[in-house]
Amino acid sequence: MIHLTPDAYRDLGHCRIAGVPPPLESLRMTGWGVNTLAWVPAGDLGTIEVGLAVHVEAGRFPIAVCRLADGLYAISDTCTHMQASLSEGSMFGDQIEYPRHGGRFNVRTGAATRMPAVRPVATFPVRVKDGQVLVQIPD
Repeated sequence: MIHLTPDAYRDLGHCRIAGVPPPLESLRMTGWGVNTLAWVPAGDLGTIEVGLAVHVEAGRFPIAVCRLADGLYAISDTCTHMQASLSEGSMFGDQIEYPRHGGRFNVRTGAATRMPAVRPVATFPVRVKDGQVLVQIPD
């Protein structure tokens, strides 16, 4: 059986309307050990410079892979305010700024940190294997 908390149900509804992937927590299924997540390639580590975000298509999801001094972070590349590419914006520490209206998101948590953005973006686990960046996405 699949159990959704009220917050997960709300998140799924908002994401369906906005056309962005829901937070991974909303997609984890319980009961019978079902897991709907998969690791997919998201580029070479050497092509992602510290302090930059790059757009990748991981499965069916547009994702911004952001590299900070302490590691890689992956978020939905779709702004929850205007549905445009966040990877076209600029990095300010651990935040990425949407280029059109100046809204910001924390790349570690997905939290909206500056108006006009108020809804968080989805975050995705990242790992590196043999120089290849892998992102965990819904399968």
